[in-house]
Amino acid sequence: MQTLRQGVSTLLAVLALVASDPSLAWKPEVGDLPQAPDAYEYVDGSEISLAQLKGKPTVLYIGGDWCPPCLETRPHVLRLVKDLPGKVNVVFFSADDNRDRPGKLSEQKASDYKIAMPRLSLYPPGNRPKGTPEIGEFGRIYIFPTAFVLDAEGRVVRKYERGAGIRGDLRTYVTSMVR
Repeated sequence: MQTLRQGVSTLLAVLALVASDPSLAWKPEVGDLPQAPDAYEYVDGSEISLAQLKGKPTVLYIGGDWCPPCLETRPHVLRLVKDLPGKVNVVFFSADDNRDRPGKLSEQKASDYKIAMPRLSLYPPGNRPKGTPEIGEFGRIYIFPTAFVLDAEGRVVRKYERGAGIRGDLRTYVTSMVR
């Protein structure tokens, strides 16, 4: 019993340290001007440039086809493209293995949004565990799905971790930014 209490005490101490030290927070955070997600590339092989997305609000959605909550919330994000044509950028970061890239490339060609996947040079097909949190210099993802809203200057103004906020608040928030 004493060992259990010591373990719980240690866990609580670590959690208190993480909560009190902003340098240990999951980046990017609200207010940050994020770095490029250099561990990813668009499914056509082109570079992702956050600077090219400036000028209108941008939603960066990170999820995967293996993730039931991601499959449930993704349509809510993609609906923004239809509801706000030409007024918002949406980039879907697929945390799936590159074996799925041909299907994602077809999906991107048939849509008005971009799809990014892990760089082929880093993760050849068959070599990416589903849900790996590394997005490169951009940051790490610990919860799937996660969505970031960037303002027209490219600064993070909202961060959604888990599906409830994506289903409920995202559309209203982004719509308020463009009207």
